[in-house]
Amino acid sequence: MYFLRKAYRDIRRNFLVNSVSTIIIVFSLLIFSIFLVVSVNLNRLLVNWKGKIQVICYVKNDLSPNELQNMKRRIRELGEVRSINYVSKSDAMLLFKRFFHNQDGIVEGLDKDILPASFEIHLKEKSHGGWRIDEFVKKLSQFEGVADIQYGREWITRLSTIVHLLRWGQLIVGGILFLAISFIISNTIKLSIYSRKEEIEIMKLVGATNGFIKIPFLVEGFFQGVFGATLSLGLLYLLYQSFLWRSGPFVRASLGPIDFSFLPWSSIGGILLVGISLGLAGSYLSLARFLKA
Repeated sequence: MYFLRKAYRDIRRNFLVNSVSTIIIVFSLLIFSIFLVVSVNLNRLLVNWKGKIQVICYVKNDLSPNELQNMKRRIRELGEVRSINYVSKSDAMLLFKRFFHNQDGIVEGLDKDILPASFEIHLKEKSHGGWRIDEFVKKLSQFEGVADIQYGREWITRLSTIVHLLRWGQLIVGGILFLAISFIISNTIKLSIYSRKEEIEIMKLVGATNGFIKIPFLVEGFFQGVFGATLSLGLLYLLYQSFLWRSGPFVRASLGPIDFSFLPWSSIGGILLVGISLGLAGSYLSLARFLKA
């Protein structure tokens, strides 16, 4: 209780300097949190796109119903198939007409059997990598009755590259932000300690131990971290809601349907822990000039 009361008195006595430290924590964590929200929703968008990856296996015209059933069974037995759907010639023509329903001139006079029958194959998520799909297509091409296979190899390769770049970007940018934030906060907290340099020296002269001197500063750093992280999360939520209201429909229209989400509870707890850690670490490192760690 003594240390809590002393920390409270010191915060009130040095309110301006402590406010500056807290504000820097707020905006530093806000930048970091915005980056996290963008990363979370980009990952959701990429997962949504990857879920639409499919392999189209066109079959020869002379296959009997039994041969088609056997082919479907053998494709399932490859073990990487999440779902498979047979599209007959008539179904393919209906889909074609539905897609070009506003352009009657394109579909008028077409033979109903002009389009080939096919299997639409959706793969399991673990098989979405470019080389995995290549291996699957290689096995599939060896089946009798296969006329052609299409699966957008270049698009899948680009998507896989984006996924890997995003994951590495999260680590690199997140690490740089964390180091920059730690440096800024540590130097800001030094202002508070410099303002009490004489007080620290007097406490040392009258026999106060290093631990006794450090604890009030660490308590201050703890509260600065808690308040800073809480305020940054509050501001982040307001910005998130404002984005949904102003720009959400435009982004969905441009990139496709995506359910935007705020940070998961694990990330919110992580930001609170980061804020507390930054406050404690900044106080501890700043005291090293005056006290032996």
